[in-house]
Amino acid sequence: MEEQESQPIEIVQLPDDDVSRLHLMATHGIFDPDDFEELLGAFDEIAVAQESKGKSYLTLDFLSQMLYTSGHAADKHGFEDGFDWSEEGEDDLDALDLHRYHAVQKAFADPALKVEWDGLQDALHATDENVTTLGEIYDNLDSLVDPEHFVLCISSDDPRDFLACLPNGYFADDLNPFEVAAIIERMTTSYGLSLLGMGASTLAFRRPPGAELDVAGIVSDMQHVYGNNTGADWHKVAAGIAATGLVLFSYSGFWE
Repeated sequence: MEEQESQPIEIVQLPDDDVSRLHLMATHGIFDPDDFEELLGAFDEIAVAQESKGKSYLTLDFLSQMLYTSGHAADKHGFEDGFDWSEEGEDDLDALDLHRYHAVQKAFADPALKVEWDGLQDALHATDENVTTLGEIYDNLDSLVDPEHFVLCISSDDPRDFLACLPNGYFADDLNPFEVAAIIERMTTSYGLSLLGMGASTLAFRRPPGAELDVAGIVSDMQHVYGNNTGADWHKVAAGIAATGLVLFSYSGFWE
């Protein structure tokens, strides 16, 4: 039996009639990448080409699940409250995207809703098996690759604004959007990391070119969030970060 040839990667500029709409700020679709390396290469080309327009971010694992939970998270936290379909028209999804985006920005700026870093201590109760999974993901980055990914370009210097486009963290055992925002703020301001993107389970950061990583500090902060500093495989997490320049949090489900 002959093996089927894999489809070549396809990059589509949006909007496009043949691509389902994702978000007002989505600029490109990346389809059928062979592996994580090819996905990242395509993303980097797009990000450089539109750098003058804003910061680019990438959707990662299990897009359909990510969109499902994002919709429920927006509803749960009232990010779509006050949007009147009868005024905007049922087809004006751009207006809804902007309404939600500004509502999340406003919520993140509200001191009464802000989650401080200390408030993230033991936010997720990771088992030793979960820690092992956190380490193993670095040996299986291709598991973050789906048939379709999208690039969003946002004219803002605040990486939390990507989360404002697609707020996430819905299930009871997930980090909620305010906790995810606190991690983004911590990783980008304390360690100089860049937010790469987000999937149904993944919150991903990258080391900027030429920068050094405080791997020990990052791992300590991960232990702070996960409530586990005894897992035998934290050294694998540290080694993965050092080898790839990626910092991968699971905010939901540990990729199960």
